[in-house]
Amino acid sequence: MLQLERAVGKIPGNFSDDHRLAVSLNRAEGFDRVLIPISGFHAPLPDRADAALPAGERPEYTPVTAAQGIEEAVGFIDGRWKLLILFHLFGGKVMRFSDLERAIPPVSQKMLTQQLRRLEADGIVHRKVHDQVPAKVEYRLTPWGQSLCPALDALLKWVENRTA
Repeated sequence: MLQLERAVGKIPGNFSDDHRLAVSLNRAEGFDRVLIPISGFHAPLPDRADAALPAGERPEYTPVTAAQGIEEAVGFIDGRWKLLILFHLFGGKVMRFSDLERAIPPVSQKMLTQQLRRLEADGIVHRKVHDQVPAKVEYRLTPWGQSLCPALDALLKWVENRTA
């Protein structure tokens, strides 16, 4: 038995609107009620007191908050072309849109634009538009985006150490 209802109200997190979907599941399945955002959602992780932490200290994670944090991190780089874009921009490289297009031949202009806009919205890529005709747009990683390089390098090393 699955019941859906629409509830309106303020919800912690960043919503493009304040709507949520309440899903009531059969108690025999082990669930009572789950709240699901209807539209673009980036919620703060529960049970974390980031604001109360002294500078430089990390919060203590529970298995749930650690899993949610990793899911959020993977969400930032999830996309068919995002990793390839990142690897082309690592090391402080600045690339024009046309350079990225040539560096990644199979990607369409539309898809490259969408992926770059998402990376920009997430604060990973900085986009600079020069005031000239024809338009000149350059992309580079933000400091936070550049800090992703060691994490991806560690992940690459982890995969290399896999025993088949």
